[in-house]
Amino acid sequence: MPKEVLLEKPPGKNIVNSSPSYHLTLSFDGFIAEINPTAAGLFCAEPIELVNHHILEIISNEDRHHWYVFGKTMLKSLESEHNLKITLLRTDNTVFYAQLNCLIVRTADNSRVIQISLTDIQSLFCA
Repeated sequence: MPKEVLLEKPPGKNIVNSSPSYHLTLSFDGFIAEINPTAAGLFCAEPIELVNHHILEIISNEDRHHWYVFGKTMLKSLESEHNLKITLLRTDNTVFYAQLNCLIVRTADNSRVIQISLTDIQSLFCA
């Protein structure tokens, strides 16, 4: 049985939206359910422009297969935490390097989602 985390949000608080860090939540079928304004800014977009879009729309063409393999492995794994370095695509079609720290969580309504914390690692590749 996979190790999972139960996600309980405090009433009236949206921790993801008020965070200065880069966060997004995916539905289990890969659609962006939530993205905070800070993370949306990395993509040169507003959150409303990215919500309900599939994760593949923000992954560079070169790394889409890499995401697919990673996703299959993550969903089959007994662990709840997974990390991936990948190139992501901004709305202006420029790419940037990021590390995704993914956590599979079970929500209060018993559905599973993938919470992602993004780290912009572009500077590691521009030396």
